[in-house]
Amino acid sequence: MDVIDVKNLNVPKSPLTEKDLGVCRAEGVSRFWANTPFPIDEEINKRVILYDGDIELLQADAVVNPTNENLTQLDLMRKLAGPDLESFIRKKIRMCATGDVQTTPGFKSNFQTIIHAVPPKYQPKYKTAAETALFHTYFRILETMIEQKLRTVVMPVLVTTKCNLPIEDNCNLQLRTIRRMLEKKLNDFDKIVIHVPLNGHHYTLPFFCYFPRTPIDEEIACHKFGQTIGGHNGEPVIPEREIRIKSKPAYLDPSDLSIDLTSGLDLSTVVGKNPFSQMHDDLDKLRLKQTIPTSPNGVNNRNNRYGQSNQQQQQILVRKNIFRGCTLL
Repeated sequence: MDVIDVKNLNVPKSPLTEKDLGVCRAEGVSRFWANTPFPIDEEINKRVILYDGDIELLQADAVVNPTNENLTQLDLMRKLAGPDLESFIRKKIRMCATGDVQTTPGFKSNFQTIIHAVPPKYQPKYKTAAETALFHTYFRILETMIEQKLRTVVMPVLVTTKCNLPIEDNCNLQLRTIRRMLEKKLNDFDKIVIHVPLNGHHYTLPFFCYFPRTPIDEEIACHKFGQTIGGHNGEPVIPEREIRIKSKPAYLDPSDLSIDLTSGLDLSTVVGKNPFSQMHDDLDKLRLKQTIPTSPNGVNNRNNRYGQSNQQQQQILVRKNIFRGCTLL
């Protein structure tokens, strides 16, 4: 069968209609946004494609392989690239951290590079942590493409046996991350093909909300997108945990008024009024001068500090000299 370069894939038109908009309204989903946060952008739309066909029929600079930390989950890649892939991983890479990616040559496949991505394990009680790690995985894929100048990619939704995040959340996170990256680095990408399972109808609605083609798509997005649409890069954001910083407040709160801490206090207790807080000369030198006694003629006499007489001092010197001249047996 003929191989298709992903650059030649047709850009899809939106299948959403007034009927789909009516379904949104009938579901009782209130309109949260006056205007969609992801407006129509023809240049972005040209670069993103939803594809549910056979990956073996595509040719691109890179393909993404969801795997585990030991890089043993190869599945389709083993078939496409041949035995050299496993040998290369065993000798050159061996491991990949969760949330990160590793690259290998494509070997016999139709892809120049294989990007091995390790999505996080998912447990419902740690959903926020899993979403954050999954975002980092998608972001690292796109970042690696820019670093290695890979302009086209086939990227499936990162689902493994351990990363079983609800498909709707996973899909939204992937699409949002891609959209935000293209808004900033549009010229670094030619085609991003999002590979979905056959008849992946779960992806259709969110795809055309993030990459709208018509005003109806935008209208549906205003209903579907809630308060949280992620950060500047598409990362998950929890409003309750955001740090609120008020710049240039219009008025001062009574609690913001300055307080004179010294008012009503004895100034003698304020730091700066006591001797301990003032500058002095080297205290060690001062103490040394005080401990060394002086002889009557004004000369320092270290040996006389214990009140010894001159005769006693001479006897001590004689004993020292004798000891120094002895040879120890």
